[in-house]
Amino acid sequence: MPDVNPLVAIRDQERALAQKIRAAQERATARIADARARADALKQTAEREGVRDADALYQAGLERARAQAGEIEKNGQAQSVARADAGRAHLARAVESIIAFVLPRVEK
Repeated sequence: MPDVNPLVAIRDQERALAQKIRAAQERATARIADARARADALKQTAEREGVRDADALYQAGLERARAQAGEIEKNGQAQSVARADAGRAHLARAVESIIAFVLPRVEK
């Protein structure tokens, strides 16, 4: 068995170790790139879902507001009709009251 120069053996070990370190760094870099890609994909998914959920909430709120507006309009129309009917019912009495106030009373 030939004697190996200790310096050559150390250099060989350093090269082997450096190669292992480079391989580990490459694996780490690849894992980091993969993690970043997954994080970007998750972020995009979350943003899409957030926009979708926000739109659903907006649409639901809009529908509620439209329903409330419809009820208000319907109730307003019903109140308007009721007041018009009440006004017509009291119209003759109101006209008599106005005439009595405006025209002097004639004593007989």
